[in-house]
Amino acid sequence: MKRKNIFHSPIKYLILFILGIVIAFSIILMRGFNLVSVADGFFISGAIFLFLGILSCLNFLGAFDTFSYSFYYIKNSYSKNKENIDMYNYKQNKLIKRSKSNISFTPYLIVGLVYLIVSLVFYIVLKYNI
Repeated sequence: MKRKNIFHSPIKYLILFILGIVIAFSIILMRGFNLVSVADGFFISGAIFLFLGILSCLNFLGAFDTFSYSFYYIKNSYSKNKENIDMYNYKQNKLIKRSKSNISFTPYLIVGLVYLIVSLVFYIVLKYNI
């Protein structure tokens, strides 16, 4: 059985950190360079990554299988090669696919939390004039 890779490669984290910096600095440049905009920029990029991580986690746990099945059913109804798979079998097939795949939401959650912590540090510095 294949071992689940929870932490992934450092390259994925590096790409997410660079993307977060780009998002944060674009917000900082739009609002002007001050401590409030720095805290806001890191908060927004952290919230985006955290939101994507939570959605990916919910998808991995099967929360969106009903919606996915409805799109599969509609697409299959217009197809020439019709496979009649009911919802239970569809969920079982998805469960088998998920058990073989890697967990892909942890980098988003970790990077999002890091950016939220950085934002909190900037907010504390701003609030208490440290």
